Amino acid sequence: MKKFITILIIVAVIIGGYFLLNKKQESQTNQPIKVGVILPLTGDLAVVGEELKRGVDLAIDKLRSKNINILAVYEDDKFDPRESATAANKLINVDKVDFAMIFSVEEARPIVSIFNNNKIPLVATWDSNQFLRDSGFYIFSNGFSTERAGETMADFAYNELKMRNVAVLAHVDAWAEIISKSFKDRFVKNGGKIVYDDTVQIGTNDFRLHISKIKNTKPDGVYFPIIPFDSVSFIKQAKENGLNVKLMTGDALIQDVIDATGQASEGAYFTNGYGENADLPNLYETKYERKPGSIIYVAAGFDTMDKIGKYLPSQNIKETFDKMFGPTRSADRTEKLYQIKNGVPVEIK
Repeated sequence: MKKFITILIIVAVIIGGYFLLNKKQESQTNQPIKVGVILPLTGDLAVVGEELKRGVDLAIDKLRSKNINILAVYEDDKFDPRESATAANKLINVDKVDFAMIFSVEEARPIVSIFNNNKIPLVATWDSNQFLRDSGFYIFSNGFSTERAGETMADFAYNELKMRNVAVLAHVDAWAEIISKSFKDRFVKNGGKIVYDDTVQIGTNDFRLHISKIKNTKPDGVYFPIIPFDSVSFIKQAKENGLNVKLMTGDALIQDVIDATGQASEGAYFTNGYGENADLPNLYETKYERKPGSIIYVAAGFDTMDKIGKYLPSQNIKETFDKMFGPTRSADRTEKLYQIKNGVPVEIK
């Protein structure tokens, strides 16, 4: 009888353990995949951050329609590195996110070590460059190559616009430093000359002294990696002070800047990203009942989340990202060339 009772107890323990394990696994399965999304939702770049957010939301709607349980936790960093760091720590320590997304290299710089140290993957949606590739095994990018954007414009300036002397004025900023160096190195390698090279602090709104100095060098064009909305002042003052040369820049020439400068930006050249989903404008209009302000920023959020979503749910998100992005951990896409015509960007074929 004692032996029989002992056997019953053992069987009961095994059965109970089985059901407890099953319940635990079921509970874990029902837990949503948490993605932290750090964006500039207020401040000068709020228009970009809001469109990116809508793109992420559209992709999450698509994933949920496929019964993938995913939850986005948004944090506003105001495009301020201190706010980016605060947001990163909250997402990791309080929200316990499985992975995170961010907009740009400027926001990534202060937080890559935080994500690496905590072994949580971080994906940049817009920028791709050597800094991000060197930032650690948990840092990924679905963005566009900052270096190649500068090189693309340098090749176009030298080979197509036949420029030989160019002035460069750039912000003291992570993106501006990378793209201006790439432009200058390539332009000189092509045989051109940089006749003026200077930087300005973010927040500068009086460029008249720089413009006067640039005019004295008699350049064929000016390359100005200046972020919004300081770029509005530069473009307007260049026009007002008779700097009648071709203007070139990178993807910081957003539509709001173009609108604010009016005719002063007409004819300017710039490199910019693009979307990969032709149906995205229709998806956007259906959900938000209006046309997107700038579909390329919507696409940055949508394309990144949609790409990741094709691999979810995943037992190990880090390993999934490694397979998805390869050894460079980067999509490293190349931007296209555009020119402002009648107040809107037109792709240069």
